Amino acid sequence: MKEKLSALASIWFPGGLPEKSVPAESLGLFRIIFGILMIWEMLYFIQLDFVELFLDLPMIRLSYTWTDWIPMLPIPVLEGLIWVLLGAAIMITIGVGYRIAMPVFALGFTYIFVLDQAYYNNHLYLLCLLSWWMVFLPLDASLSWQKGPRRSVPSGVYAILRIHIVIVYFFGGIAKINPDWLFQYEPVREILSQAPVIPNLLGNSLSLYLLVYAGLLFDLLAGPLLLLQKTRPIGLAAAITFNVMNAIIFNDINIFPFFMLGSLLLFLEPQTTQAWFTPKPKKTKGRSSNKTVSIPKAFYHFLPQPVLRNMLVGYLIFQCIWPLRHLAIPGPVDWTGQGQLFSWRMKIQNRHIETLSFQVLDYQTKTIIPTDLRAYNVTKDQETALAMYPAQLHRVARFLGDRAKDKLGHEEVGVRATVKVRFNGRRSRDLVNPETDLYQEEYRPWGQNDWILPLED
Repeated sequence: MKEKLSALASIWFPGGLPEKSVPAESLGLFRIIFGILMIWEMLYFIQLDFVELFLDLPMIRLSYTWTDWIPMLPIPVLEGLIWVLLGAAIMITIGVGYRIAMPVFALGFTYIFVLDQAYYNNHLYLLCLLSWWMVFLPLDASLSWQKGPRRSVPSGVYAILRIHIVIVYFFGGIAKINPDWLFQYEPVREILSQAPVIPNLLGNSLSLYLLVYAGLLFDLLAGPLLLLQKTRPIGLAAAITFNVMNAIIFNDINIFPFFMLGSLLLFLEPQTTQAWFTPKPKKTKGRSSNKTVSIPKAFYHFLPQPVLRNMLVGYLIFQCIWPLRHLAIPGPVDWTGQGQLFSWRMKIQNRHIETLSFQVLDYQTKTIIPTDLRAYNVTKDQETALAMYPAQLHRVARFLGDRAKDKLGHEEVGVRATVKVRFNGRRSRDLVNPETDLYQEEYRPWGQNDWILPLED
């Protein structure tokens, strides 16, 4: 039994034990790639004028159900925050002031992430999670400008980062086990029609089957393939192919495939990466100056402490249960949006908005108040979020109804929404009942909302 547990531990922990001291070069490279990609992301935000166009201009803010209490900072402060995050990313990359730069980046990046659900993306969520773990992990122990000689780290550091990557792949595969993906080949069929590069190379039928079933198998098997030494070369080749194809096919996932390519360094044996930076010994008298400095004892035993170990176990259990919460909620998750977020449900639906409009009703005068979302500077991303997450339709209905009361002086109001979408190749249909007064309805995150119409084939 002890041997089996040891073999199981060796899959996750290089060296077999969480406390085992292992080279840190892979972590240093991962930190550098992370930092470069965060520099890229912050420069993208600056070039896009993200703060002004996406946070300041819209009058409606699509908060998460649990972030209503978080205020939006003044716009000049937000613009300054982007530059602060850029500076922190540079410091993370070169390994200067890492213990200050990393928590600053984690806090600031997470704050921007939670401001508006319209800009939710699975890879941004992953970056938030990893940023907070990197605050406490010694990723500056190697290839760092400030630390000098290379240091070793506890093997558990690798395990924590590996687990996050495996979870992304595995639950991405679980999400694909649904009739639309397996039998209707949607949304892959629709995606290929918009990205003709792959069909032109492989043919329509072959590319369709390859992306549907090879993609499913890769996501489910990526973890074992990368973790087991015997299958690691296959896993690395498959992961490289998978992420390169994602970068070619999708134009809306930004840095995600490049980040996942960089994360493959975590699955290499630490000694392998160390050898890349270890010069061949010269025949000289005395000891080589290429020494490794071990982590101080207090930090070396950081992970095995009972409280921190129990916190880690609880965190991992949560990360394995939370993506499956939709099983306890009535209705198909991809249609209702309930349980869709923070669940690694990536690229498994395609929606085309045909109609998106609201009507504000004055029950006293029996009149319809003209309502145009463009008057509130609603962005395209926010419109997409409204079509994907009916909970946000309810939020906008509350905003419009409250505004009609407070700003326009109407006393008894109601709000209706007409939302017609084409979902995964189906004909156009209503997402919500256009006769329902959403202003009077309640949204139940964990229950059935009758105003969301069922998905019928």
